[in-house]
Amino acid sequence: MRIKSILAVSILVLSLLFSSCSQNQQAENTKQIVSSLETINVAQFKELKNRYKDKVILVNFFASWCPPCNQETPGFVRVYNKLKDKGFIILAFSIDDNVDDAVKFVNKYGITYPVYHADRSLEAYFNVSTIPTSVFYKKGGTLYNLHVGYIDEKDLENYILDLLNK
Repeated sequence: MRIKSILAVSILVLSLLFSSCSQNQQAENTKQIVSSLETINVAQFKELKNRYKDKVILVNFFASWCPPCNQETPGFVRVYNKLKDKGFIILAFSIDDNVDDAVKFVNKYGITYPVYHADRSLEAYFNVSTIPTSVFYKKGGTLYNLHVGYIDEKDLENYILDLLNK
């Protein structure tokens, strides 16, 4: 009788453990729905950059209507999810005139990195004339490179890994 009680308790504990893991996995796979984006100016950007100065930072300017932006974003999401715990962050800035279009874009791709709406002063600060535009900062906040145009997922991952090792 005692063995049956121990066995029953063990089964109960194991089933609770596995159901807990399953629930945690479900929570991780649930997309967070974004309903608005904060508009960021140059001063606010500098505060953000300072907040993440201990990380490699990719600043990405995009628009929902931009075909290369739509093409590169799924890869950005995968690279971010893979490397975010290694000291990497993406700060994305929409230049959409209609913020709701940017919100739809974020939700469409399940973007989990910080996304903001760029005010015109921020676009001017970075001299953004073509999108996508990506700006890379080394750890410590030093500007490393500016890339105009589409970035392939594998190239992005290799580039970030290289920066993380500098």
